[in-house]
Amino acid sequence: MSLLMTLCMGLAQREFPTTRSSTPTGAQVLGTIRTTPRLNPHWSAIMPIKPHEGPSDGVAVMASALSARSPARTTGFSPLGGAPHVGGPIPFYHLALNKLASDAAIEQSVQTGWRYPVLGSIKAGLVDIRGDEGQTGATFGGLSHGIAAERFLEAAQLAEKQLGGDIDEYEPRLLDVPALGFLALWLVGPGKTWFIPLLEGKPPGSAPLQMQQEVLALLRTRAALRATGGGATLTSPTN
Repeated sequence: MSLLMTLCMGLAQREFPTTRSSTPTGAQVLGTIRTTPRLNPHWSAIMPIKPHEGPSDGVAVMASALSARSPARTTGFSPLGGAPHVGGPIPFYHLALNKLASDAAIEQSVQTGWRYPVLGSIKAGLVDIRGDEGQTGATFGGLSHGIAAERFLEAAQLAEKQLGGDIDEYEPRLLDVPALGFLALWLVGPGKTWFIPLLEGKPPGSAPLQMQQEVLALLRTRAALRATGGGATLTSPTN
């Protein structure tokens, strides 16, 4: 089983019962959402992943929010006729431009929420959920789809290919520098870190994905170009 499936099968097994209400609930729109409390040992033997629980009501909040969207938009995220596969939460980190001067800039990035991968037969998406891990009170921050979500899944496949034989456990994160149009899959291991930038190229996301062990120099160069007017002001794709 690939890292892609590890990320997208998630963390805690939940089944949302249907109701007889005339108004569809979030669970009815999404169907049965399955995740697993513990990674399958066979998967972990390929590439150990550090899982996160996310907010305890994160999946329920996501289901409710997506059910409020138009049926046509929601169905676009369905792999099996209205039952999308929702992955486990990925910590989402924001890095401000004023931190780039520090050599510890990456470590000073701040977690601002979670992204839940959604796999459908038509589209892939990333759902923004805000809240503290293991706590209730989660809120829905939005839904992104298109190139960023698609490249995230492709990056997971690349990481699996390159790190499949590694015995170290990695924590998958997303690192966002919106002022520079930068978004990367960030794999944090013991004494080892990898980045896979998702939006490289013109147009964004057109360059081949590459694994890198550091991105700070790249970010500093882009920030300098932006400050002198040599680079366009960009934002990461969101919806």
